[in-house]
Amino acid sequence: MASCGLQQQRSMAGGPSAIASRLNAAAEAAAGDAPAAARWAGRADEDEAAAAPPRTYDVFINHRGVDTKHNVARLLYDRLEHLSGGRVRSFLDKKSMRPGDRLEERIDEGIRQCKVAVAIFSRRYFDSEFCLRELASIVEARKLLIPIFYGIKPSELILPPAVEESKDHAPRDIERFRLALQEAKYTVGLTYDPATGDLAELVYTAANAVMDRIQEMDHRVPQRQMIVSRLTRNVSRYRVECVDEEMPGGAARAAYDVFINHRGVDTKHNLARLLYDRLLQLSGGRVRSFLDNKSMRPGDRLGASIDEGIRQCKVAVAIFSKHYFDSDYCLHELASIVEARKVIVPIFYGIKPSELVLPQAVVDCDAYTPRDIERFRLALREAKYTVGLACDPVTGDLAELVNTAADAVMERIQATKRVPRSLMIASRL
Repeated sequence: MASCGLQQQRSMAGGPSAIASRLNAAAEAAAGDAPAAARWAGRADEDEAAAAPPRTYDVFINHRGVDTKHNVARLLYDRLEHLSGGRVRSFLDKKSMRPGDRLEERIDEGIRQCKVAVAIFSRRYFDSEFCLRELASIVEARKLLIPIFYGIKPSELILPPAVEESKDHAPRDIERFRLALQEAKYTVGLTYDPATGDLAELVYTAANAVMDRIQEMDHRVPQRQMIVSRLTRNVSRYRVECVDEEMPGGAARAAYDVFINHRGVDTKHNLARLLYDRLLQLSGGRVRSFLDNKSMRPGDRLGASIDEGIRQCKVAVAIFSKHYFDSDYCLHELASIVEARKVIVPIFYGIKPSELVLPQAVVDCDAYTPRDIERFRLALREAKYTVGLACDPVTGDLAELVNTAADAVMERIQATKRVPRSLMIASRL
């Protein structure tokens, strides 16, 4: 019975032909014919490989081999394998395909199976038809995408004229490529300069981001299951709690109290970050502020995350600086804040309130519709006529500005928590 069970187990693992080859190899070895034994053993290995279940992938690495095959792509592949102890399998063309594999079939299989896709954009990325087709398939399959901008800016994710005008691509393909690049452009990612950046830090950060996303998916609880379980616990109260759909582990996201609208190139490493930290310190961690590089993770949709932060916040801080008007995001965020009728605390950092005028270059820009221009104008006018704080970056006291701004924000938050007059009258009655 034991030997029969063992034979059945082997059959499941490698199939009858593999077992026969193993027996022949053993017989040839016993007879002293080592070459024949090796041949039968090799055939057994082939049979077992053919009978093995299909390999599944957790991560798909989309990259341009000539730029990143020997650095970030391979290093990320190895790091993910090391972090997961081999449990997370990544699809990397040169590591995941064998001679004889059909290219398109194997790539489609990797994309279809993966939970997370990493797209590494580099200078020669657009020269590759495979890169563009893979990216389009990833986006169309609605896979979670983590972009890495390797020596290239998100604003440079534009289909080159040479590709658009090529007769090798059908009009539908060109549209697919455009939409996929646009999706990646507006997804939070990681940026890296090959000349000055820390490659090890990039690889570690990217691998951690991928692992976090995979773990979230593995522990995700469907909304229906969450509601049923909460109804079971709270049935005596006849209460159903509102929960976010498919939140990791069934936990709802904590809301934001403050939204910090700022131009990163001017204030990311000074005023904006210091204000974020000061609010956290003053409130003992109870006040949550939305600051782009602190509140968004690789793979988040930019527009959706920003809209959520603005919708939830009680107070918005708009930090106006010299390069503020160069940013599409700054202007759109400000317009959304004003339209949502949020309390605004303006900070004029090296700029006067009278300078809150839309530059002619923005007005003439084809990227904006007439409605966009009108929204920007109204929002700037609203901020211009709102009492704020001013500071000269050269001669001003930055610490004093941060403390004053944080105190003003905390006071406004406290004011929003006061009981409305109508409720007070009702309670007294």
